[in-house]
Amino acid sequence: MSRNTPVGRPAGIAGNVISLCAMPACGRQALCSMRGFVMGRTVLPFSQVLDQEIQEWRKFRRGLRKEDQQFLDRLFQEARLHVQAGVYASRPWPFETILISILLEHEKALVELRSKIKTLEEKEGDPSPEERYT
Repeated sequence: MSRNTPVGRPAGIAGNVISLCAMPACGRQALCSMRGFVMGRTVLPFSQVLDQEIQEWRKFRRGLRKEDQQFLDRLFQEARLHVQAGVYASRPWPFETILISILLEHEKALVELRSKIKTLEEKEGDPSPEERYT
């Protein structure tokens, strides 16, 4: 069978035919759904992947208290700040990219807060944490 040969129509699927990837370089059998023609892997836009992940967590969100729901929403908003990086990374487990995006925003906030604390301590003449305990 050539790569562009349609495969038989599986039961229950109208219009589009699902076929197995016949590309030897693929190293796996991937499902393709474009009218039975064997195609490469289709990657969803990362913004859609992120939306799907948020939907998968909606039951968890529903179980949280109202104020915690707001915090969870803010975490996912932080992940939206790095959609372009998620597209570029195109990792097999998108939730890893989402978590790294959230951690990146938290790290930025920590660095900013540490800097503000240091500035305030210098203005007030407070000893540094190392000097306090010696």
